[in-house]
Amino acid sequence: MRHPETGSMSNERCFVCGGPLGPAFSKQFDWQNLGRVDYSRCVACGFVLSRTHAHMDHGSWENLNAAFHAERDPAAGRSNDQRWLQRAQGYVDAISAARNLGAIPGDRPWLDYGCGSGQLSDLVEQRTSHAVLRYEPFLPGQGERWVDAASLAPGSCDLVINTAMFEHVRDRASLDHLAGLVSADGALALHTVVVKHVPDDPDWFYLLPVHCAFFTNAAMEHLCREWGFLSAAYHVPARLWLLFRRPLSTLPAELSEEPWVSDQGFVGYW
Repeated sequence: MRHPETGSMSNERCFVCGGPLGPAFSKQFDWQNLGRVDYSRCVACGFVLSRTHAHMDHGSWENLNAAFHAERDPAAGRSNDQRWLQRAQGYVDAISAARNLGAIPGDRPWLDYGCGSGQLSDLVEQRTSHAVLRYEPFLPGQGERWVDAASLAPGSCDLVINTAMFEHVRDRASLDHLAGLVSADGALALHTVVVKHVPDDPDWFYLLPVHCAFFTNAAMEHLCREWGFLSAAYHVPARLWLLFRRPLSTLPAELSEEPWVSDQGFVGYW
């Protein structure tokens, strides 16, 4: 089975669940001369991956992300998404509420993984008075709270925040690294688009030039099991998941009340 112009797919597997990948759809991008992008779908969990991005050389991939981040950086006044600050305030609302309920401990560091310019980290610090480390592989950082990957030990963080990375990954390594940083009683605060089925539609709103990984509820459920997240709470207004290594029965009851939705494993809200 082949994508036109892209070669055989017979041996390619989904990096989420290991299922076989089959052709899905293609989209043409004029931005940065990206051109035609071919997407593949896992027949088992429904995860969709851009084969075009997955097969880019590392330098081309880094340059594409750097250009994209530079255009969208709200701190630099070049954001092409004016709703970013509103969304960020929503993330802070959810994290602060969970912290006040005692769902997020604060004995170990908090980390914003894939933090961009660090503006969300600043907002979380202002609201919660808890220091937030910053890690961003695509942008240079400054200041004592900026860290590199080598300084991040497994299980070292009570909160890992990730609001702009899952859709950018080309393999499993960075996801495993991120999830592995969460402590035994900590949480992963996650925003990405997760749907029951990724549509076969090149005009789907989430197909941006550097978005190459698209997760289904089934794919996220599989990842939560493998990473040891036993329960989840979803803050509906913020569209933010909190994934916990603790059973649902040990979490504050308020996380099962509006504006939250919670469940064992992953919460497939959409």
